[in-house]
Amino acid sequence: MMKAIYNKILVDIGEPRITDREVNSLSLPINYTNRDIYMNVKKVLVERGIIGNEIQKLYLCAAKDGVDLKNDNKKSYVPSSNILMGGAI
Repeated sequence: MMKAIYNKILVDIGEPRITDREVNSLSLPINYTNRDIYMNVKKVLVERGIIGNEIQKLYLCAAKDGVDLKNDNKKSYVPSSNILMGGAI
């Protein structure tokens, strides 16, 4: 059942369906919430090496379900740079 839920979210954001290996690597608490489900999908995306627009699509998809992922303090997946592109002198 959880695989179908994960697949719906992944398809909604334009990503391939979840594999059995990925499902087996995930865990949920006994009294899980929608946020826990979306955090697992985010974990799958990060493990796949996806860190750009797809994460933003996941945030938007979660927001449609009333889940705010923007307050996630664990943003280690976001690349950062001190390079200013197109800046004026």
